[in-house]
This record gives sequence, C-alpha cells and structure tokens, in this order.
Amino acid sequence: EYAVLKFLKNKINLPIPSFIKTKTKNNFVFYKEILGSDFTPNYYKKLTERQKNILCRDLVGFLNQVHGLSLPKKIKKDLPKENWIKIYLQIKKDILKYLGRSEEYKIFLDLFKNLAYKKKTACLVHGDLSGDNIIIDKNNNKVSGIIDFGDVRLSDSIVDFAPFWNFGREVVHKLAAMYTNDKAAQSQILLESNLYYCYTMI
Repeated sequence: EYAVLKFLKNKINLPIPSFIKTKTKNNFVFYKEILGSDFTPNYYKKLTERQKNILCRDLVGFLNQVHGLSLPKKIKKDLPKENWIKIYLQIKKDILKYLGRSEEYKIFLDLFKNLAYKKKTACLVHGDLSGDNIIIDKNNNKVSGIIDFGDVRLSDSIVDFAPFWNFGREVVHKLAAMYTNDKAAQSQILLESNLYYCYTMI
C-alpha cells in the first residue's frame, strides 16, 4: 500500500493518502486527514441531477486514472492478483454447501463461471470503493478524496464498479456511461460488476 500510494502521488487528480514514515524503530506511517464525510446512498439521493453528474465525473476521473496506469515492474510483481477461477470454485462450493441448489443460484453460478473463465486484462484497482472510503465535501458536494488503499491489487476494472450497486443501478449506469462511450462495454460493466457485487454479498 505504501509503495502504491507513493507511486500514485501526483498521478491522481483527487486527494489520496500521502504516507509519512516515522523515524522510530516501530516504523509507523501516518497521513494528513482528508476532511469530509462518508459517501452514502441517502446523501446521493438528495443531490440535484447536476450535482450528481459532477460528483460521478470526479469518481470516473479517478477510475480512469487508476485503471489506465502503467505500473513499474517491481510494484506489479509485488501486488496481489485476483484469481477468478479460484473465486468461482470457492463460491460454487459455498453456495452448494450452505445456500442450496435453487434455480436462482444455478443461474448466478453459470453467469459467474463465464465471467471467471473469460480472458481479462488486469489493471490496478482500488479494491474497496465503498462509501466510507470516498470522502465528500458537503459544502460543495464534491469528492474531497479517496482513502484506504489496503485492498489495492491487479484485477478486472469491474471490481471498482461493484460497490456502487449499494447506491442502485442508476449510479452504476451513470458511471459506466461516463467511463466509456462504447454501449456494449457499458452493458458489460453493468452485468459483470453486478455479478461481482453479488459475490461479495454472498
């Protein structure tokens, strides 16, 4: 996390933690607090359409910058890489063991299997873009920073869209439309990020 944040410094438009190491034998790190409030569905609902669009553009700008970065070999080598087939096999085992063999779970497993075995282009992902890691300045209704890069890894970009299903389809659709002009790619983001979201819920 420290190495990635150091690499990201000055490459991301939004404020992110800038770790400072202490000079003690315990080698603690800290960063200056990014002031603001958590991003919540209730807060989002109260925004005007214009405010929603501005906020989503900030988030998509962050996603495009992080996903589009070319990483140094050393950082790339040390980063965890998502093993989709392993995820599929584990969730299949857990569903059959704990949740049963309903038609709904069968459909989900078939769709997730297709996603897991599909060839993917791995990129850097934040890995935990839940609302409490997106800091909002409620005075101007803009994103004031992104925190907690502890789950940063190499994976498919849809991982970073998945947490936004907590806010509803409208938000994910808006983000996907701003992320790419390709309609087929937008539909793919919606479907696959929803599958990954369901996986995290299960």
